[in-house]
Amino acid sequence: MIYYVDDKDVPGLPWSPARVLTDLFEEIDRMSAVVGARGKLPYIGMIRDMAYPFIGIDDDGVFHWIAIERNIEVGHRQTADRGEILYWALEDTTSVLASNWKLEHPRRGQEQRVTGWIRQFDLLYKLNPAWAQRCRQELADTLVDVPDTGIPPLPGPV
Repeated sequence: MIYYVDDKDVPGLPWSPARVLTDLFEEIDRMSAVVGARGKLPYIGMIRDMAYPFIGIDDDGVFHWIAIERNIEVGHRQTADRGEILYWALEDTTSVLASNWKLEHPRRGQEQRVTGWIRQFDLLYKLNPAWAQRCRQELADTLVDVPDTGIPPLPGPV
């Protein structure tokens, strides 16, 4: 069974799924404040349609990252690693922020997706430089139409 932040304590479990999720969400919210996204995370404390991701936890302490679109599950990843679920949450958050930012800050002569990547790498770098590197590598591994030189470099130390 997958539990969510508003579920009550589960008899027989030596730990509280609601407490673990609340602690996780507080950490995500604190980290989100660094990039200007505090309180803007759709998946905290609620299950939503329209493919907004949300987080649950099962009896074994495995986190579930789930997206539902029109009552159909369209995405589901799972991990027992707290650092991994934090990365997923902040990578998603910075992606949304960067998508909005690129529309408001077009750069002459630069593709919008590149503008967005630069912004996302910058935001992730502020949170954890290794996350920015990972995001860039995942992008390079995914995009077969873009040579590595077409993906912007990571920002330098702040």
